[in-house]
Amino acid sequence: MPLTPCVLARLKETSRIITTHYSTVIEGNRLTEREVREVLKGQAIQGRERDEKEVKGYFRALDEVAVLTKKHIVTETNIQTLHGLIIGKNTPPAYRTE
Repeated sequence: MPLTPCVLARLKETSRIITTHYSTVIEGNRLTEREVREVLKGQAIQGRERDEKEVKGYFRALDEVAVLTKKHIVTETNIQTLHGLIIGKNTPPAYRTE
């Protein structure tokens, strides 16, 4: 059965939210999936500013990945920029040396 554009859009959005939640939880983020949804709708979670910032950055990085894959462009700078988005930096972070 073919998917309607509306159903496909909802599935993609749900997938992005779930991916954001579980990928940030792996790194120690304390927001629940429900809280991630709230943050992405613009609501604040009291006492979880760092977690909110990480979730928003990860979600922005997913948007950037979608743009890059459409252009078929993956460079080292792109990867560093994505990492910067996730950790809340406007410029690509330097590599760790230790």
